[in-house]
Amino acid sequence: MDSKTVLVVEDNEMNMKLTVALLRIGKYRILEARDAETGLSLARIHRPDLILMDIQLPRMDGLTAARQIRKDPALKRIPIVALTAHAMQGDDHKAIEAGCAGYIAKPIDTHTFLDAIKQFMMQRSDKIEAPPEHQAFRSKIMLVDDDPLNHKLIAARLPSDRYAVTTASDGEEALRKIAESAPDLVL
Repeated sequence: MDSKTVLVVEDNEMNMKLTVALLRIGKYRILEARDAETGLSLARIHRPDLILMDIQLPRMDGLTAARQIRKDPALKRIPIVALTAHAMQGDDHKAIEAGCAGYIAKPIDTHTFLDAIKQFMMQRSDKIEAPPEHQAFRSKIMLVDDDPLNHKLIAARLPSDRYAVTTASDGEEALRKIAESAPDLVL
C-alpha cells in the first residue's frame, strides 16, 4: 500500500522536528516548508494527501495560504489542518472559515496526534470546496466543556462542510454566545 503524503508548513524548528518524527512513526511521506509561499509551491508540485499549516508564519500567514489553496482547482480537495500555539476562542471558527478541516493546538499531544491525522486524512473528498464568499448554510453547534481537548475531539468528528462549530468553556460564556449567535444545537 502506498503511504500517504503530508505537507508540514511550520517555521519553528522544534515544532517541525516533533511533527516530522511523529509522522515518520505513522509511516507517512513528509514534505517540509518553513513558510507559506514554499508550502504553496510544494502543494502544487506534489499534491499531498494532507496539509498541516501553522497559522503564525512569516510574510503570509497560514490562514491566507489556506484560502489560496481552497481557490486552486487542483488543490481545493486536500484537507488542511491548522496548527496553532495560541488556541484562543474562535480560532477553530477562523480556521474553518479559511477552509481548514480543523485545527491541532501546539504543543502537540504525542498520544493523540496520529489518530487525529488519520481522521483528517479521511476527510479528503469531493465535498471539500473553496470557502464561499457568503457563508453557506451550515448547522451551528456550540460545544460547552471546560476541557479544551474535548472541544477538539468533538469538533474533529463534525464535518466542517455541514457544521459551524463554536465553543464555550463554561455556562456563562455559553449563555453569552448563545445570545449572540443562536446555535441550532448546544452540546
